[in-house]
This record gives sequence, structure tokens and C-alpha cells, in this order.
Amino acid sequence: MDITIRPVRQAEFETVGELVAEVYLAEGLLHGGAHDPYAAELRKVAHRAEHAEVLVAADGVDGAVLGAVTFAAHGSPYAELAGPGRASSGCWRCGPRGAGAASGRPWCGPV
Repeated sequence: MDITIRPVRQAEFETVGELVAEVYLAEGLLHGGAHDPYAAELRKVAHRAEHAEVLVAADGVDGAVLGAVTFAAHGSPYAELAGPGRASSGCWRCGPRGAGAASGRPWCGPV
């Protein structure tokens, strides 16, 4: 599968928010179920994109979003654990279509 890593597009904010929230739910990470307060935070892609860098793994053929990650530099409200000169990543999830398709490999580089 040909995969492209690129910044999220405004038109994809809702899609990415739903993808991440659905995967967190499926993985049992939302202890309050679909109505867990954190699910609403996961869906706030516009806010994350304003304060951090939201990247998507997209199918290189049809452009469908396969997964997403938020990269936050020190000083961002999304870089809770990043000190000066450091950054953190979060909300790194892959939807069902990208699972098993090595869609996370481009983010990691050669292993």
C-alpha cells in the first residue's frame, strides 16, 4: 500500500476526530464508553491543529485517511510531558483500513 504522511486538511477534521475516538473506544481506552468525556477531546482536531501539528497517514491512491498523530512541541497545551527542546506525540491511532497495512511505518522511519 502506498502511504503518504501529510498535515491534516481542514475538511478532514471531523473524519480524523471520529477515527481516533472510535479506535480509542475499540481498544478499551475510553473507560466511560462512547460517552467518556475524553472522546469529546479526541474529536477536537481543529483545536489540536491550531496548537500542535496533526499529521495523517493517507492512502496514496485515493487519499483516504488511514491514521493520525499529533506532534506537539514544548509550550503547546498538547505537550504535557515535553520539556524545553523536546516534543511529544499523542492520539497516534490507525483505523481499521490502515491496520496491518504498515501505515505507521512511515512515521517511524527505517527500523
